[in-house]
Amino acid sequence: MDHHGVTANPLPCYDVFLSYSWMDYALACRLQAALKAQGLLVFRDERGIRDYQQIDEAIAEHLARSRSLVALYSPAFPESPYCRWELTTALAQAYRLDRHTRRVLAVRHGVDFADLVPAQLADVKLPAATASVEATAASVATHLGQEVDDRVLGDAPSTIPGRWLPHEPQPAPAFRGRWAELWRIKAVLTPGHTPTSPGRVVAVLLGLGGQGKTALAVEYARQFAEEYPGGIFFLHGFGSHLNAHGDHAFVFDIRRRQLEWITRQLTKGQEADEHALRDHLERASLPYLWIVDDLPRDTGDELFDALLAPTANGRTLITTRYESAARRGEPIRLSALADEDAVALLTSARPPAAGERAAARQLACAELGGHPQALSLVAGLAATDNFAGYAALRAELATPGPDAMALADELHGEVAGRRPASVAATLLRSIRELPAPAREVLQLVSVLATAPITEPLLVEIIGAADDVEPAQRAALVSAGLDVARQRGLTQPVHGDDQPLWLVHALVIRTLRFIDLADERRQRFRWAALEILTRRLDDSRPRLRYARLERDLPHLREVARPEQGTGDRYALNEAGRAYVELGDLARAEEVFARLAAACRATLGDDDPSTLAVLVGLAATMDLRGRHRQAIELKVRIHAALARVLGSHDPATLTALHNVAVGHLNLREPAAAAELFRTVYRARRRLLSVHNADTLVSLGDYATAVARAGRPRLAHRLRSVVHERMQRLRGDDDVLTLEALNNLGASQHKAGEVAAAATFEAVYAGRVRLLGPTHPETLSAAENVAIVTDPARLHTVYATRVLEHDPADPHVLATLHNLLADLAPELPTMDGPVPELPAEGRPAPDGPAAPPPGLLLDPLEDFDANTDYRVAVFTRAHVVHEERVRRLGAEDAETLLALCYVGHASALLGQVGHQLEAALDILTDAAAGLREARGANHPQARLADRLRDWVDDQLDG
Repeated sequence: MDHHGVTANPLPCYDVFLSYSWMDYALACRLQAALKAQGLLVFRDERGIRDYQQIDEAIAEHLARSRSLVALYSPAFPESPYCRWELTTALAQAYRLDRHTRRVLAVRHGVDFADLVPAQLADVKLPAATASVEATAASVATHLGQEVDDRVLGDAPSTIPGRWLPHEPQPAPAFRGRWAELWRIKAVLTPGHTPTSPGRVVAVLLGLGGQGKTALAVEYARQFAEEYPGGIFFLHGFGSHLNAHGDHAFVFDIRRRQLEWITRQLTKGQEADEHALRDHLERASLPYLWIVDDLPRDTGDELFDALLAPTANGRTLITTRYESAARRGEPIRLSALADEDAVALLTSARPPAAGERAAARQLACAELGGHPQALSLVAGLAATDNFAGYAALRAELATPGPDAMALADELHGEVAGRRPASVAATLLRSIRELPAPAREVLQLVSVLATAPITEPLLVEIIGAADDVEPAQRAALVSAGLDVARQRGLTQPVHGDDQPLWLVHALVIRTLRFIDLADERRQRFRWAALEILTRRLDDSRPRLRYARLERDLPHLREVARPEQGTGDRYALNEAGRAYVELGDLARAEEVFARLAAACRATLGDDDPSTLAVLVGLAATMDLRGRHRQAIELKVRIHAALARVLGSHDPATLTALHNVAVGHLNLREPAAAAELFRTVYRARRRLLSVHNADTLVSLGDYATAVARAGRPRLAHRLRSVVHERMQRLRGDDDVLTLEALNNLGASQHKAGEVAAAATFEAVYAGRVRLLGPTHPETLSAAENVAIVTDPARLHTVYATRVLEHDPADPHVLATLHNLLADLAPELPTMDGPVPELPAEGRPAPDGPAAPPPGLLLDPLEDFDANTDYRVAVFTRAHVVHEERVRRLGAEDAETLLALCYVGHASALLGQVGHQLEAALDILTDAAAGLREARGANHPQARLADRLRDWVDDQLDG
């Protein structure tokens, strides 16, 4: 009888397909007889399958015509590739039939329940291993009669293609093995699974380089795509090998790009904001799979959490080589491929001749130790016309030469397997046997960072290095990449606007090992440096740096500041670009590296060294370390005055920066005097219509405004905006800065035009800098202040979630937010820091109604505590008022508790103050998750602040 009303298979069917190892032949015969005695029709292969034979089509047909599979699970069972194939196939077909695997039963013989792999086999209760064969057969018959209908495994529907976003990965080499790990992923990501670590369910595939982590993640997604009707999201290209600790800024940028691209696809181009993606997923309320491929090392909790599925109905699967990720998820560790799977992968392109089967097995299992990438590379070698055979290759790899031994030492700890020197020899052989176009392209790739690379960039660099015609160089790159792909050395991936290429880090390391002192490699580096620098220069006039974010890791890789002026200039421009992109931590790292190189090669007082120190000091100022910054600025100005004279443009810029330092330290009179000096000197030297001259005049206006002369400031700002508009146009960051300053004066004077002015500044910065850039958020803050202060929380939350919660801009926004909620307390005034790209201060404005609100305020974060104390006091007042009015457990009260925790952490970022803040934020986060749900924006804000404080304590 068909329990589901499905027409039975007209061909003869079996109740049981008995799967067993040939070593358990006698017991299998007894079990078959006992099952037949229960009235069950049983298929058992009586011929056996020997090594190097393929699965018989007749065996596959018998399995397809069986209602169930019974696995005689002994210690020998999982060692047999044929048993593994039968079990894996039956599990997949059973799951597609019923959404569970109760058609697949394990009869234990000499193993414990804990030894059953996959764990789904232990879900069905069967007699103990000590039970008689007859009792076991009766239990099987009862189970089949009660739990399994008349359909057969072959009735299972075919796998349904998933909806991949932003794109489905390119086809990889044939997938082999990993059946147990695949079902382990299935177990971890099945709803109802209880994670060993608190929080969201995350499966983490762990393995060293070349272990096939990505291939397994993609295979899981394809096998179980129908479980994820909400889509399969594949985030990749995070550059886990950019440096020892990963490049957080680069990872955040790649994440942002891909989320925006995904959102545009889901909303048909109407939206690209990350919050729109989260809203879409929550409204759809469908399960989805979220794959994060190649997680970098030492991401920290903030970045780790940001990379997880954004809503509760998503399941996250991470691939990484770093154990640090295991503490936040369920680790699934990959080891070498099983022997038969390794042989199958190695011989996938060319079956071994009759006399080479043993050599192929020895090569796959003994020499290469089941290392998937090495096996794939050998398969690529075997596909070539000049392949001499598996025996010859095995003999070569069995005795690796000195170069392979040296490479193995260099790759120590990154290559799995019993014979790392043989794996190293395979890498060397694969690269050395490439035809010239592929070898040349890979040699160029190895000069760049281990990050996604656009094909046009490679074409441009080769053209610059060799002066090749455009059509020829494009054909060369395309052909070279295609051959490298066929040999398993590179992989195409989808970018958000154009195709990208990735080369595995082991291949990059091998190429660099081979070509360490190669003259052509040096030409490629010079060409790459020239092209990437020119791209930055072309983007600088209108600050279109956002278009070059993908280039910056490559520029940092090729620039060698100790080698020459061009390298130093390029790295300096990269630092400026990072500032404009709002990545101040990366900017400071770049400037510090460059400053150290300049001091070592040029000396402390060299103009180039001092120019770099200008950028470093300005970036320190932007990060809120004003006292340290002004001390450095004063030394820089004195040195430049000695070396270049007091009226040199570089010296004037240094003096301008000192003035900004005084403004940041709330010394407007001193700042105004210095700004006026710089303005007059620049007017004589550069003319009144020069952009730098106008910046000085605008900054002088800011200083006199803070000194209590708002009318003069208003007049000066009107002049600066009008002239900057004529000089640079409306769609320019300097024009927008002048317009923002004018808006501050309009607002101070009570003019209604201020609202429209700030709206225009905000719209322009969104176009030029993006919606989450610090300056854009400052403009949004000004709009909120003059139109609807209730919107300040949105700006504050965005700053916290997108940037460092310790950033002075975040403190200023929190001050404004609390000033609106508790206007009865006095407000603190404060300036903003400079932007080092032009040595200029960012726009600011004076206090304005409602009482306590500031336009773009900022206070010295290290040297002065009064501003932070004021924020801390306001936070407590707001929280206590909500406790009285709403109660301690109300969600709005818990949100105010987040403000208290944040202000506490900012008040004193060491010792007991941080510990107290952590306790406060832990309570607030738990309460908001319960009151609002784990994915509510307020709960995410609390989690972000708690994790940030926790990181401060750990650090």
